[in-house]
Amino acid sequence: MESNFFRCLSRELGPMLAGARIQKIFSSLPTVHSLVLGTAMGKRFLHFSWTRKEEYLFLSEDRFETPAEPDAGTMALRKRLVNKRLLEWKADWAGRRLAWELTGGGWLLLDMASGMDVWPDIGPDFDAEPAWPDPVDLEQNPGM
Repeated sequence: MESNFFRCLSRELGPMLAGARIQKIFSSLPTVHSLVLGTAMGKRFLHFSWTRKEEYLFLSEDRFETPAEPDAGTMALRKRLVNKRLLEWKADWAGRRLAWELTGGGWLLLDMASGMDVWPDIGPDFDAEPAWPDPVDLEQNPGM
């Protein structure tokens, strides 16, 4: 997924899911997670894959098929996330990362390069805009 698309997607998903409650987490493959969310729109599934060949992040009313027994990583995420609410959101669109603050502390981080995790803090510069070159410098050095 390109950063420019991720920028628009995060601006839609971030506020749409703020306030949602995480009901459950499933993993149909080692690099695919699905969050079952209770939202103002009803029950929704946030599907997330971070493999280079099939990156996706989308909200759906449909659930993926999942194995009967979740893997250890999914169980660890369940312990840390179930019944938490998504609060304030921040996006590092250039790095293709989206984060929501969680009730009780911590941040749910969706990183298109490394997956889903819970971080104690994301830092104050997480959603900072990238440094853009000065147009004058670009004119003088077109190969920048």
